Amino acid sequence: KHKNKRKNHQSWTVEEKQAIKAGVTRLGKGRWKDIKKIFRIELRERTNVQIKDCYRTMVNRGEILEENNRLVSTGWYGPDNRL
Repeated sequence: KHKNKRKNHQSWTVEEKQAIKAGVTRLGKGRWKDIKKIFRIELRERTNVQIKDCYRTMVNRGEILEENNRLVSTGWYGPDNRL
């Protein structure tokens, strides 16, 4: 028999979404592992794939604007508000 290995769905917090936006602004899209390292506290419960999927969903929902496949600044840059 197949056991369902999917865990309970955990909604994304504002802090997690801000960390992803800041990480992509700072490092670029596709650097999910590095973004997770920089924001290890905010994203500690998330996998690299979940982070990528959340970013894609935010783009599709219009929560993030991209130009030429690059994130348009969101005004929040992470710890100590540094870029």
